[in-house]
Amino acid sequence: SLWLRLLVFWFVIFGVFPVMSGRHRQTARRTVALHIETVQAPITSRRHADALERLSVWLRSNGINTPLSILVHIPSIVDGVATAFGHMLYRNDEPYYKFVYTITGLQQFHVPLKRQLTYTWELAKLWQTIEPTMHRVPVPESVVLSMFSVCILFEWWRFGALLLIMFYGMFRPVEPLTAVRANLVLPSDLLKEACERFYLRILKPKTGGRGGAREQYGTIEISWVCNFVSAVFSGRPRSERLWPASAVAFRRRWDRLLSVLGIPSRLYTPGGLRGGGAVRHFELHRDLPRLMWDMRLQNVTTLNHYLQEVVSSTSICSIPFASRSKLTIFQNAAQPLAEAAGILLKSKCDKSFRKLLATLTFET
Repeated sequence: SLWLRLLVFWFVIFGVFPVMSGRHRQTARRTVALHIETVQAPITSRRHADALERLSVWLRSNGINTPLSILVHIPSIVDGVATAFGHMLYRNDEPYYKFVYTITGLQQFHVPLKRQLTYTWELAKLWQTIEPTMHRVPVPESVVLSMFSVCILFEWWRFGALLLIMFYGMFRPVEPLTAVRANLVLPSDLLKEACERFYLRILKPKTGGRGGAREQYGTIEISWVCNFVSAVFSGRPRSERLWPASAVAFRRRWDRLLSVLGIPSRLYTPGGLRGGGAVRHFELHRDLPRLMWDMRLQNVTTLNHYLQEVVSSTSICSIPFASRSKLTIFQNAAQPLAEAAGILLKSKCDKSFRKLLATLTFET
């Protein structure tokens, strides 16, 4: 062990191991400025700015021309002003999130305001008590599989693959929609022949700035899903986005699928895929630590919001009977269609999938 220590010491002294000196560290620091805003997602910063702009406009409309940059140095006045602004939002039937972004925007704009907006936060708690937050309805697995089957018939390969990734990987919709091919780790990337599981790396997770891992990943361990996703994305350039279109285009196709299945468009949203996957995982395994790990959660309180929705999985009962009959047919066809589509994609056949199905004959 003494010789090993001397060898390591020799390598470090003569620069074989990369050691960042003080000069190199200072050079790296010059390119990155320490701002509190840097730990926020850009969309959060924009929402804070919009909320503070609305507050400034409201102040000027009420004869208060003092800019917020001066008012924030008097916490008691800001507390009263923000409380009055919250009452105005509530009377005008504005959504609750606008009030919350106003409070957090003030605290982000002037950090000493944290824990000093007592009356404002009390009003926010009262508002939430009167109007409890309505969580997104979890999407049942039968609906997801039925939507996937229709995707295959429409030849929407990418949409179908992302639908399965969001549900079985329990991802937030924005994570796969903004990911690139390099973030998707398929068995072929690891030189493995067996297609049993694959991973999706999340470079900027939502909990990354709250003590969580700065890079996270989700795992999907369903072989037929792995085969189909591999068939769709295996030959794509690593810099290509998994979903090259916008989130609006994704939602438009989502609504189209629900319309084909006869399901009301307002019943399920893409945001309910994560909750639906959590409900399926809980009913299948009943393993809370594993579920928290797979969902990349840090506290049980957040998990409770998802598992309290287990009863909501009965939302399928509100679907018309004729549509439920469609779901029974389409969900049973999901895996065979995925396997057939995977073979077609890997063979790079020019024939469309629907024409290929039309040429098949079935013997009774």
